[in-house]
Amino acid sequence: MIERNHSTALASGLGTGREWESWASDKWNGKDNTKDHLRDEWNNDVGRQIGRYADAHDLGEQEVLELVDYARRNGDLIRSISDIVPDPRLKTYSEASE
Repeated sequence: MIERNHSTALASGLGTGREWESWASDKWNGKDNTKDHLRDEWNNDVGRQIGRYADAHDLGEQEVLELVDYARRNGDLIRSISDIVPDPRLKTYSEASE
C-alpha cells in the first residue's frame, strides 16, 4: 500500500531499511537469519510490484488485498524458510533481480 499510495522510493526505503536493520541486529547478536531476511526482501519486492500495478490501474484497497492473496496462493510469495526442500529463491535472490 505504501507503493500504491506514495512512491517506489518510500516503499523500497522503508521495506529494505527495516529488513537490513533486523538482519544486522541479529548478526550482531550471533544469529544467522539470512534466509528469513532474503524471504522478507523477496516478499517486499512482490508487494511493491503489486503496489505499482495497483497504482497504474487505479485499484482500490480490496483489489490490492485480492492480488496479495492471489500471489500467496500462486506461490509468488515465499511462505516458509523451514521447508524440508528450501525455496530456491532463498539462495539466489538479490534486490537487483527484481
